Amino acid sequence: MNPLQSALQFVAQLVDFEIEGRRVGLNINAAAVDDWTELDRTLLSVQPRGNLVMDNANQAIRIANMLPKSIVVGRFYHPRDGRFWLNFLPHEAVEYAKNKGARPHDRVWWEVNNEPHTGDEETIRAWIDWEIQTARAFAAEGLHYVTALVPSKSIHKDLVERGIYDPLLQELHDNPFFHLGIHEYGYLFPMAQWMANYPRNMFSTAAMQPENWPGEIPWSRRADGVLPDNWHLGRVAWLQIRAEEMDLGRIPYIITEAMHDNMDDVSRLVLPDITGTLPIKEWVKQFNGGHDVNGMRSLEGLYQRVLPGWPFEDLLYLMMRWGDLIYSPECIAICLFTYSTNLDWYWFWVQPLKTLLSKLALLPIRRGLMEGIPVVEYPVIDAPTALQPYTVQSVFASGIRIREQPRTSSAQVGLVPAEALSGRVYNPAEPIIGGDYQWVFVELVLDGQTVRGWVARHRISTGEDYLVLNPQTPPAGQGEICVRLDDYEYDDLETTIHVNLGLVLSMMKVRYEVFNVTQAYTVLRAAADTAQAEADAEVAALAQS
Repeated sequence: MNPLQSALQFVAQLVDFEIEGRRVGLNINAAAVDDWTELDRTLLSVQPRGNLVMDNANQAIRIANMLPKSIVVGRFYHPRDGRFWLNFLPHEAVEYAKNKGARPHDRVWWEVNNEPHTGDEETIRAWIDWEIQTARAFAAEGLHYVTALVPSKSIHKDLVERGIYDPLLQELHDNPFFHLGIHEYGYLFPMAQWMANYPRNMFSTAAMQPENWPGEIPWSRRADGVLPDNWHLGRVAWLQIRAEEMDLGRIPYIITEAMHDNMDDVSRLVLPDITGTLPIKEWVKQFNGGHDVNGMRSLEGLYQRVLPGWPFEDLLYLMMRWGDLIYSPECIAICLFTYSTNLDWYWFWVQPLKTLLSKLALLPIRRGLMEGIPVVEYPVIDAPTALQPYTVQSVFASGIRIREQPRTSSAQVGLVPAEALSGRVYNPAEPIIGGDYQWVFVELVLDGQTVRGWVARHRISTGEDYLVLNPQTPPAGQGEICVRLDDYEYDDLETTIHVNLGLVLSMMKVRYEVFNVTQAYTVLRAAADTAQAEADAEVAALAQS
C-alpha cells in the first residue's frame, strides 16, 4: 500500500458520520431547473439521503449543506461523455473538475467519467486502472471521486469470477475518497426480469399486479455456487459478492441514475401473439402517441392498458417503494432521472409528476454510518469586533448562504438553515451596505463546526428580509448580567462576576448580554440612574399627596 493510501486509511479509521433520509432522491440538471424554490421545497419535504446535481458545483454544495445528512454527487458533463477516460489523463481529469468548480466537501462527490465506454477484457482492465489512478489524483487534492458505471456495459459475470474487478474493489475499500456510483435502468416494468415468463409477463394484467412483484432480489450466490442471474438491474450484487469473498465487506454505492429506459436486447424482440410482426419497442409506441416509451412519463398509456384502474403516479410511487425495498442496505440512494426542463429528455422529466414527488415523503427514513469520509474544515474567517448573541433564523425554507465577503459573488462557506440557530451577529443595528443588500457577519455552529462569514440580511430595493435576528432568550434567572473582566490589562485573568440585577433590569427591559468592564459599568450606571429617578418621582408624588 502506498503512503497516500496508508494515510487515507488512517483517516478512515478516525472519521465516521451518519447519513439519514429516504433512499429515493433526484438527478438534477442544474442548467434546466426552472424553479429552484420549488425544487428546494421538494427536497426539504422528501429529505433524500442522496441526490445528483449536474454542471453546477455551487448548487451541489448548497444542497449538501441544506440536507446535512445526505450525499450529493456533483457531475460535470463533457461533450466526450462516455469517452472521457480515453481523452483525459487522471491529473487532467482533476483539473477539469476544479475548473468547473469542484472543491473539497465531506459530503459532495465529484463525477467526470459518465457511463464509460468499455469493450473487451483488455479495455476494461485499462479503464479500471484509469479509475483507480484518477481517484488517487482526486484524493491528493482533498476531493471525493465517484464512478458512474452502466453495469450492463461495464460489469460482466465471467470477468467478476476471474478477478478482473478485484483491483477496483480493493481501491474502493482502501481509499475513503473513492466511491462506487452506478446507473440502474429497467424496461417498462423493471421487476418483471425476476418474474416468470419474462418479457411476455410485462403485458399480462394478472402477472403485473403490484402484489405479485418480487419482495426481494438475489444478493448472494445461487445454491449451485453461480452468481445470481441479475441482468439489467442488480448486477452490482456481483461486485458485492466478490468484495465479500475478498474479505473487504460490502461496498457502499449510490445509484446516480434510475429507473426506466430502453433496453435493446428486450425491446427488439418480436412476440407474435402480442406485438404481431413488430418489435416490442415499436409496438408500445401506440400507447405514447407514436413516441418512444422509455422515461417514466412515457409509460402512462401502457400502464393504463396493462393495469387499468390504477392511478398512474400511484403506480410509480409503488415502484419507488419497491426499489427502496429490494436494493441492499449498502445502497445510499436511488436518484431519479431527471429533474429538468431539457427538451432532449422530455419523457424523463420528473418535476411534472407532483403526486409522485409528494408521495416520496411517505417512504421510510433510513439511517446509516458512512465510514472513511474525511471531514473538511470550513474556512477560518476573521470576525469583526462587537459580536452580539442573537437567535438567527432564515426567512427562506431553503436557508441562506454564508459567504466569505459581504457580496453575492463571494465564495459560499456554509448555509444558515431555515430553523432557528443560536449564533452571534456583528452590529445588527447598522449592517454593512454592499450593492443592493445589507450584510451582517454571523458566527454559527454547523455540523459541529464553528462557521463564520457574511450573510445578506435584507434586500434594499424590494424591502425583502432574508434573515430574522432576535435577542437570545435569557438564561434561567432572568435579569443576570455576566460581567467578564477581559478589558485593559486583564489578558491572563479569567474572572467572571455575576451581578444579580433582576428587578432593575426587568424595569429597564435590559436583555442578557456578555459585557466587558466598560460596557457593564455603563449599563449599571444607567440602571442606577433610572432607579434613582423613579424613586425621586415616587417621593415627589407622595409629597404632593
